Amino acid sequence: MISFVLPTRERPGARARTLRSLGGRDPERYACLGGGEVIVVDNGGDANVPYRLSNGFGVRLIRERENVGTAARNTGARSAVGAWLVMLDDDSEPVEAEGGGAGPEQHGLVDVVMDAPADVAAIGAEIFLPSSLHGDGPLAGRPRREAGGRPEVFVGCGALIRRDVFLEVGGYDAGFGYYAEEYDLCARLLLGGWRVTHDRRFRVAHHKVEHGRDMDRIVRMLVRNGGWVAARYTPESRREEAVRGVMDRCAFIAEKEGALAGYERGVRELEASLDAQVRTPMTVAQHDRFTGLAAARRAVALHRERGTLGDTARLVDAGKHAWCVRTALQEAGVAVIDDGDARVGGNAGADVPGVVGTLSPGPMWDALDIGAASGETVLAPWISDGSEAECGSGRVRV
Repeated sequence: MISFVLPTRERPGARARTLRSLGGRDPERYACLGGGEVIVVDNGGDANVPYRLSNGFGVRLIRERENVGTAARNTGARSAVGAWLVMLDDDSEPVEAEGGGAGPEQHGLVDVVMDAPADVAAIGAEIFLPSSLHGDGPLAGRPRREAGGRPEVFVGCGALIRRDVFLEVGGYDAGFGYYAEEYDLCARLLLGGWRVTHDRRFRVAHHKVEHGRDMDRIVRMLVRNGGWVAARYTPESRREEAVRGVMDRCAFIAEKEGALAGYERGVRELEASLDAQVRTPMTVAQHDRFTGLAAARRAVALHRERGTLGDTARLVDAGKHAWCVRTALQEAGVAVIDDGDARVGGNAGADVPGVVGTLSPGPMWDALDIGAASGETVLAPWISDGSEAECGSGRVRV
């Protein structure tokens, strides 16, 4: 069986939409997995849900006495019957149609589960934002993709996870509340000898309800929780630099979002709690996987092997962990042209290929789509193992 785990709190409209969507899944297609079930965990609210969806999937409601944050997913996982958990938010839903819209189901989610390699513990989805559209350029009017994550870190509102492994590593750390908890979990999966990957056949639409989103609180949690992850798992030789990197990136976000008060509070909380973090440092090789540097190295080597990347490259759409992409290129002897503001679509016909400068899956796929639509040679900075993936302007099997 496959278990959809859905934490919720005081968003009845979003929750109802997600349950309707899950009720539209074809039960016959899920029979090969033993069927499906939905577990709704109400975080201290007064949610009401049906006992069964229109397709026959059973629904169980578990009530938490108070808002336990991301730990509600642990409650759902313990109660689940399925071998695989589909982690959703109450405003995210699996979809199969192009661009994250409505359309006939193609059962990509079922295929992903059936094809999952034995050493993969978690699989991230391709996540679309129907309420955030490209305003101009070749993708105008199409939904953007969710930012966040890395090659071996998924985004929490769209992830497949093996239930037994999830429980074995302890699930989500309840102390995080929200934000960066996926990074902490994925670090423990890697330490346990597992892999995390992404599969674009698993698609999720994240409607991203704005109710209850406080940027000061978000930035506060991002800097504190992100600092915890860096402090817990980074090799000693890199630990101080990693914590500082989290603070610098969150400072940029805080200034952009007008959330400096939240940032300052988060830094104070981080500094007061750093020494209390239990260290389980990764090896350098594990940490290179966790940051995405190892994936960037593999992609650069593949591009060089195929002749799509020469001795010079432009770094375009620089974003999360651009330093990994730059490092992988330079290690391979590729001179990097990086003006810090180069965008995909602005250099059509350029002789020098562009390499996307972000390891976040969603923005990377957006950039590759823009490059393909504008006729610009744009290369992926990482490529999913064992699946069709982007390489240059086409798709190749790796």
